[in-house]
Amino acid sequence: MEIGQEIKIVIEDMTSEGMGVGRYKDAVVFVEGALWQDEILAQITGKKKRFFFAKTVKIIKTSPEREEPWASHGEDGCIFNGLSYEAEQKIKKRWIANALNRISGMDIPPFNLYTGETVGYRNKADLKVQDGQIGFFERKSHRLIPLEEHPIVQPAINRTFSELKEAIRQNPSVTDITVMANEKEDIVVIFHKKNNVPWKGEVNPTWIAYESVSGQKTRPLKALNQERLFTRQIGDRVYALSPDSFFQINRYMTEKLFDLVKEFANLKQGERLVELYSGVGAMSLYLAKQNTKIIGVEVVPSAVKAAKENAKRNGIPSADYYLGKSENLFEQISQTADVLLVDPPRAGLDKKLIRDILKHEPKRIVYVSCNPASLARDLFLLKEKYDLNQLAAVDMFPRTGHVETVALLSKLDVDKHIDVEIKLDELDLTSAESKASYAQIKEYILEKFDLKVSTLYIAQIKKKCGIVLRENYNKSKKEKQVIPQCTPEKEEAIMDALRHFKMI
Repeated sequence: MEIGQEIKIVIEDMTSEGMGVGRYKDAVVFVEGALWQDEILAQITGKKKRFFFAKTVKIIKTSPEREEPWASHGEDGCIFNGLSYEAEQKIKKRWIANALNRISGMDIPPFNLYTGETVGYRNKADLKVQDGQIGFFERKSHRLIPLEEHPIVQPAINRTFSELKEAIRQNPSVTDITVMANEKEDIVVIFHKKNNVPWKGEVNPTWIAYESVSGQKTRPLKALNQERLFTRQIGDRVYALSPDSFFQINRYMTEKLFDLVKEFANLKQGERLVELYSGVGAMSLYLAKQNTKIIGVEVVPSAVKAAKENAKRNGIPSADYYLGKSENLFEQISQTADVLLVDPPRAGLDKKLIRDILKHEPKRIVYVSCNPASLARDLFLLKEKYDLNQLAAVDMFPRTGHVETVALLSKLDVDKHIDVEIKLDELDLTSAESKASYAQIKEYILEKFDLKVSTLYIAQIKKKCGIVLRENYNKSKKEKQVIPQCTPEKEEAIMDALRHFKMI
């Protein structure tokens, strides 16, 4: 294909950035302006070695999953605006399954995607300011699309917009605004300025308002009115939040996320919990009982201070929180970890941290991730000593290209784990078996289905098809054996490979 060429294509998937994905003569094409199951006329705009970029010229056949979109608000991240929520859920589950199947090297258990409200859920908004207006930039530009309200934002935040405009009219040095709300509709506002020009005028006295100067990361926030405590309540826990610390943004689904983490961690009497990237201590304190020993590590000073106060506030005197990078401090505190809880940024775990985890081997790891790709990479590195036991997804960001995943990893039990290696000279080869090696079958399945299958799974399906193997092929002599069984998806792929190589 050449630049400018027009092609007909059906959109089979979407990327987390909102591009449609289709195939044209076995080439992958990423298309702007198309939604899942649209049939479109597209024009090629760019090409790489293994894929192409295109833009939508016209929609030939509209996807049955399309619905009336709300007005465009620019770079608000709502890539599924105009597509049914049922379709969005299917796509997000597929993102997680595909990433983990392709990369992790682990057997992926069945999992649910838990969902809630799709509008009014977001308790935080990061707004751009330009020419006295607030809103979001137009896609791939710095032209502002003014905003009167936004469907996914908590109504209490939408109601601040008219007063925010008045504040920036008097203070033109403001470039960005962060607004947060809690369940009581208390409001925190941070005005980010490009210089130190003194603030003019008054802000709403019911708000908790601050100013900061962009580019001066070490400069503390300056209060613009009387400072007051800003809290969030999740279940029976109450958390004080510092204005610059991270907290989950979905006011409806945070408790569900925390409940899943608590269920997966399954803290027992006397077990010690280490939480890395601990923020204000929200998750670890939610899991804890009164005498649970907790150690948390967080890089934001104000969040560490808030975590210590939250431990006292919630009656958990045995919780300690430390300032520093998780990859630097885990080595020092690793001996205290029976259960390790991690909720890293989108980039995932630091490689040094993974090496230290493998060295010190906490019994269980609960991994909370906002990026399926980095989660899958980290699982691949951890599979040397851990199994993936449970998996769940929570749609913390409806209508956007993000989804939260919770994974439970347990240390491999030598009494229950079987490493199987099959060598052809150890088998009674039939004519069927001699047609393809295990390596060839694996390579075929990876190329066609983007799936990694184990030698054990291939052996199971061969036996199911009547291709008889020796019974005693290099397996553990332990009495207690739990042999993983091939999933239906991988069985179908193996069957296809066996037919391809004319073995069945």
